[in-house]
Amino acid sequence: MEALLVLHLPETIELWNPQAPIETFWDISSLVLFLICKKLIGHQMVNSTEVLKWLREILICRNKFLLKNKECATQGSGIPICRQAQTKLEVCLYMFLWSPDTEAVLVAMSCFRHLCEEADIHCSANEVLVQIILPNYATFTEFASVSNIMATGRFTLQKRVMALLRRIEHPTAGNTEAWEDTHAKWEQDTKQILNFPKNKVEDGQEWINMTGFLCALGGVCLSQHSKPCGPTTYSPPMSERKYSMVSVCVCEVSNAAAGASATCSSSSSTETPLGRFLDRLLVLLVCGHERVGLHVRTNVKELLGLELSPVLYHMLFNKLRNSIGSFFDTQATRCLRQHVACHPDENQAVPAGGGDDGETRRPVLLPGDEVQEQAGGVPDRLGDGHLQPGC
Repeated sequence: MEALLVLHLPETIELWNPQAPIETFWDISSLVLFLICKKLIGHQMVNSTEVLKWLREILICRNKFLLKNKECATQGSGIPICRQAQTKLEVCLYMFLWSPDTEAVLVAMSCFRHLCEEADIHCSANEVLVQIILPNYATFTEFASVSNIMATGRFTLQKRVMALLRRIEHPTAGNTEAWEDTHAKWEQDTKQILNFPKNKVEDGQEWINMTGFLCALGGVCLSQHSKPCGPTTYSPPMSERKYSMVSVCVCEVSNAAAGASATCSSSSSTETPLGRFLDRLLVLLVCGHERVGLHVRTNVKELLGLELSPVLYHMLFNKLRNSIGSFFDTQATRCLRQHVACHPDENQAVPAGGGDDGETRRPVLLPGDEVQEQAGGVPDRLGDGHLQPGC
């Protein structure tokens, strides 16, 4: 690691290939960046926080070299490994934001500054908007500024991280991959916590952080599904696309048919990872595990209520409606109507003073009747001409 850092000193980079120093820099340095970030993402390094600090020094050296050659800084930067390295770096920094190690979170946040500095150098050389190079530039800058002034506890830091994640508006390959990789690990850890709660007490905070991360960043992943496929990097902010996102929510939720187990299993196979995540959270809201049930229910309820991206509210409410609606399917309603029709005395309104307790009892309103009654419609219940007792 120390040798690689020395090799990335600006005066040393120029010796890599004196005939084409810029092109060689992008080729070799991007490959180094890609491989290190890949190992960090895969949790293949024990001292990951120290490696992340080393990575920050590499980014500083890279920017010093680019500033020294800013007139031609983008020569040779169009090769695929450069884009792949930037994506992996984004994924790596995003995934360190849910680390239980406060120092690692702060280091990752500070690394966003150097990502923004590199984008500034690109823009000055090519005279293009910074959002073309780094769509979430503004939020990355805020992450960097918070890392300088943050001297509070772990809980407060995570609250601030979640708030900034909810402000990310542009879907990129980096934040989408980070969400998907985190979701895969979260699913594994959730099963581990429920099956072997004693073995995961130490990692409880990491699981909570991952849950909040997925809730806060999920809105960007939803907008990613609403985009047409293509090589475009920049996309309009979510505030300008809210209606299209609602339609996406409706389409996704309509695929799930509440009430029938066969239909549920079929819809789960076609559901998006984001939809499966919300379904899983709804199940965890009523987790009845003897040892960790209360802990899981409490944290999921708090994170859904406070950290969920507002873009996902519509999708969540539709899932709640479908889940609750499964208890009042058409077959159950039909049976209840038949029961009421067969027992007319149980559904008659008793005037005040006419009953044993002196109170008025309203007729039973079947599912959907209350809505019809408020709308001025005639509810289909006991007393209608086509319902006959004695069925």
